[in-house]
Amino acid sequence: MNVFIINSAPGVGKTSLMNNLQKRLKKGYAFLDGDDLGRVIPHVLSTGWLNLIQDNIVSCIDNFDGYKIKNCVVSFVFPTKERLERLYGLLKRRNHEIYHIVLFCEKNRLIERMKARNSQKIIEIRDSPEYDSMIRDLNCDYKFDTSDMNMHDLCDEVYRVISDIGEV
Repeated sequence: MNVFIINSAPGVGKTSLMNNLQKRLKKGYAFLDGDDLGRVIPHVLSTGWLNLIQDNIVSCIDNFDGYKIKNCVVSFVFPTKERLERLYGLLKRRNHEIYHIVLFCEKNRLIERMKARNSQKIIEIRDSPEYDSMIRDLNCDYKFDTSDMNMHDLCDEVYRVISDIGEV
């Protein structure tokens, strides 16, 4: 299975991109939002919670693979090399091909977006630019600056990457 990891800080555009990709990539694609796989109360940013989400992501990917779905698009905040290495290790043991797509944004734009959406979960508005900087510096296969990009153009670019690689 091809696993496309869309990684960015909150407010950069993961959820909007996922919603747009779902309208375009239909047959042979599954979609996972890490936020939906780890809603526990109270929300506590901890290694255990992050491991839980990653384990849930991998379990869902395994289930999709068992049903012969060839591609999975995953979105979440994976800000460190260690977080990615853990996820990669779990996925590679199962022989999944991994493609890491990073989205990033200019700091002031990011703060504007976070304030406009007004739905902070675990990461505060003031912390999002730090996560953005950390994610921007990670090794990846594809990188997109969403600062001045509208969602239609971003979706076109990411769609090209995914559809060129993805199997149906």
